[in-house]
Amino acid sequence: MAKLDIPEEFGRLLSRFDELRALASSISSPNPEDDDLIKLAIVGFSFSRPTESWSRPHLEYVRRLLAGDYSVDSVAWWESAADRVRQFAALAFGYLLGQSEAAQLSGDQIKMALAVLPGFIAANSRQFA
Repeated sequence: MAKLDIPEEFGRLLSRFDELRALASSISSPNPEDDDLIKLAIVGFSFSRPTESWSRPHLEYVRRLLAGDYSVDSVAWWESAADRVRQFAALAFGYLLGQSEAAQLSGDQIKMALAVLPGFIAANSRQFA
């Protein structure tokens, strides 16, 4: 299992964030549950796994994470940047799921990455405004 530099990986996603948001919004899905946030997660997932590998457990996992620390109420203090913070979190969650399925990240590394994510977002707050 490769050792990924999580902040560097998040930085790569952030450097392409607007492009990836546009890509996600262009996705047409037959699944009505695939809202804009889930489509961003699918885009993140597709960095290391084919989109055809995306399944209901992935969707449920991302929804659970978005309902926790990244719920609308939890990110409200970000004010006008709240939507972009949630969007980036969804992208990152999908990316981490894909890396896990590609055997690039262990369960412990995923937990560490999820712990690093809020600090990464805060450190790059200007890019979410």
